[in-house]
Amino acid sequence: DVFVREGGPKSEFGFLMKKVLTVVKEVNFAHTVAFFWVNRDKNQIVLESFVSDSDKFMTHRRRELGTDVISQVALTSQPKILNQVNAAGQLEMLGYYDAVEPVKTFVAVPIFYTKSAGIPREPVAVLTIDCIDEDAYGPETLSSLGHFTKLISALIRSYTDKYDLLLDSEVLRSISRIREQLKIEFSLHNVVRTLAEETSRLVAWDYVSVVLFDETRKSWVIQFVMNRMNDAYVAAAQEIDPHQSLVGGVIQSGVPRVLDTISGIELPRFYKAERVDSKGAFLALPILSLSRCYGVLAVETKDAKTYSDPEIKLLEKLVETTAVALEILNLTDVVNNYVLMDETTGVATRSYFVSRVQEEVHRANDFGTDLTLVMLSIDSMNEHLHRYGKEGFEFVLQNIGRMIKSSV
Repeated sequence: DVFVREGGPKSEFGFLMKKVLTVVKEVNFAHTVAFFWVNRDKNQIVLESFVSDSDKFMTHRRRELGTDVISQVALTSQPKILNQVNAAGQLEMLGYYDAVEPVKTFVAVPIFYTKSAGIPREPVAVLTIDCIDEDAYGPETLSSLGHFTKLISALIRSYTDKYDLLLDSEVLRSISRIREQLKIEFSLHNVVRTLAEETSRLVAWDYVSVVLFDETRKSWVIQFVMNRMNDAYVAAAQEIDPHQSLVGGVIQSGVPRVLDTISGIELPRFYKAERVDSKGAFLALPILSLSRCYGVLAVETKDAKTYSDPEIKLLEKLVETTAVALEILNLTDVVNNYVLMDETTGVATRSYFVSRVQEEVHRANDFGTDLTLVMLSIDSMNEHLHRYGKEGFEFVLQNIGRMIKSSV
């Protein structure tokens, strides 16, 4: 993950949260203090950080929202104080110990944050503390924890802004790399390859594929595939079903398709005969210009509930850049089909030359005359390209073209 790195906003936030939780533990003489994120999109609570005297604290970070007290605080937005925690129901009630601990008192308070100017209604996180003494906490504890929740909210705001800036900078770097690659070779293959490679830098993936319309085959075709595990998946050059597939639906509608899990989905990803075992998250984004849909970027991982809204927005920016490049390539082809003279050599373009040859063949047949066609080739063309570069070889072509025109 490009965003989880030493010195980045996430690691900085984790470091400061550990310090804050340590202070909360010392001030309240707690046994354990923990901070959980609330992820409503995935119906989960996620452990961010904890400080504990226990060696039985849970080893898993995520769990589903349920009937435990932390989940109820997350769902109701109301703090909870339990002054007599029953050992028989402790594991179900608290949910963060792997075995029973001598905990008697427990407090959980919601933490709010919003980017908008409105008042937040749902908590983004829950702060919990527990103690081995009975009736250790009361209303004054909630008042004290209120100061810490305000501090944590301020930290979330600060590091969310930093994280957003980091996301934007990563996208800009990806777009810059795409443009640099296209300066080296502005071709369809390079456009598709750089899109797939930059996608793999920004989000979790096991499979990345790009589908475009093949003018020669007059069908939608998988142009490029990246397969991290090299296991069973679709292959490049395969045609897709534009009517009865997930990707085909995105092409038809021009609307992104995001699935937390592909399990239970009746439609195939690309075509009916595909053989793919993955049942994780699936993301398909249309490559749209103002006038048409050029294809689809499809990203898949074996883990369910992987792709968040910010990650989708990142990829949409990449796809926009790719759509512009494909639009330019398309317009270039259109122009080349109507241009009579090659700009570099000053002689006829290939399409115009072929059409003129066909006309001369028909005329020769009509009048029963002979037709002569002279074709020239440049020896060691690849060697010249390697030795003199593209500009040097174009200079050679210009002079050869000039010599041919002057001799005819």
